[in-house]
Amino acid sequence: MKLSSVFAVICILLCFGTNTLAAESLLKRFLHNDDIIVAHIKLRNTCDIDDKYFIVRDLNTNKYANFYNGIAKLNTRMNSALQLQLSPSVKYVRFEGNAIAAKKKLELIADCRDRDMRMIGR
Repeated sequence: MKLSSVFAVICILLCFGTNTLAAESLLKRFLHNDDIIVAHIKLRNTCDIDDKYFIVRDLNTNKYANFYNGIAKLNTRMNSALQLQLSPSVKYVRFEGNAIAAKKKLELIADCRDRDMRMIGR
């Protein structure tokens, strides 16, 4: 990181020190990387649902990728919001994991122990 970049980050933190949400938002915008990547997402599935029923979705573009042999490959942008979801082919049940920032290699965990796999209105 260049000296001018470090100085800008310090200024942002000093100006918004009391408002951490504003500082964090500006910092993310400042450091955001728009590089297009192919994210390789590994699925760790602890649910009683087969891997083939999960997808990873880019919440910015709504594009998604299926898992094959526990791995999904998704064309996305660095730091884009990705979320583990059930495939659109699964009806009447909803599962949405926490959104995470995209990077080239990551792991998503399908943990149904604390999830409410509820039926959606018929």
